[in-house]
Amino acid sequence: MFGQGLDFGSITNVGEPLVTSFTSTSTVVNSSLTSVLGFGYNVNDGYLYTLENTTPGNDPRPLVKRNALTGAYISTGGNFTSSVTGTNLQNFAIDSDGYFWFMFRNSSASKVRKYDFNGNYQNVEHTIVPYYGDGVAIDTSKTPNVIYGTRNNSNTIYRINTNGVSQGAISIQNGTNSDQIMYCNPSVMMRVYSQGSYAGNMYKFNIDTNQSLGSFPAYDIKHYAGGAYNPVDKIAWFVNYGTANQMRKFTANF
Repeated sequence: MFGQGLDFGSITNVGEPLVTSFTSTSTVVNSSLTSVLGFGYNVNDGYLYTLENTTPGNDPRPLVKRNALTGAYISTGGNFTSSVTGTNLQNFAIDSDGYFWFMFRNSSASKVRKYDFNGNYQNVEHTIVPYYGDGVAIDTSKTPNVIYGTRNNSNTIYRINTNGVSQGAISIQNGTNSDQIMYCNPSVMMRVYSQGSYAGNMYKFNIDTNQSLGSFPAYDIKHYAGGAYNPVDKIAWFVNYGTANQMRKFTANF
């Protein structure tokens, strides 16, 4: 989940200085629903999107459009059920055409499935992770876009383009559990590394060269929920650990 530039998504931040750290701000946004399950940033319209639900662990799960700077509610789209998103994880990323790619978890082969904002399945799915899939991100600077997926309890990131052609896998540095990933600049990606029940650190690295670009602490994040990066305002959004209906905002320092 992670912006684009970016994407997870987008292209607008090409040439910007690389993020060296994030500082948690005091901004915490409450959802009017029960919990926030996943995040995505749309490079087409500049809005933040969240998957939420009204009853913990149950359907329906509406897709909500929000202000990417403040997190303020704007509108609600289609309902996504657990049959769409999987029973344990509800992460997604948004491609350069504005379509939503959800990680559908499976113990033997996790897939990404393509939907629009109203919840309409586009009859496209690609197997991406040969185990339980966790995070998903999209590089919208590439044509076709490249989708990245993480495997549960692994340091491997799997890559496939939106046409379903494998782009290979890479074993990333620093730790063993990738949890969530977000794309912040072309080639530069950040990931959350879980330490216990909260995310202890964020790591930044070059996905093409596997070069480590540093790390910084990021506490109070619900590590198994998605995150997203807003490249315009240099903001990373995550679910607040312990309060599932709160979104915590992190701002970048250069």
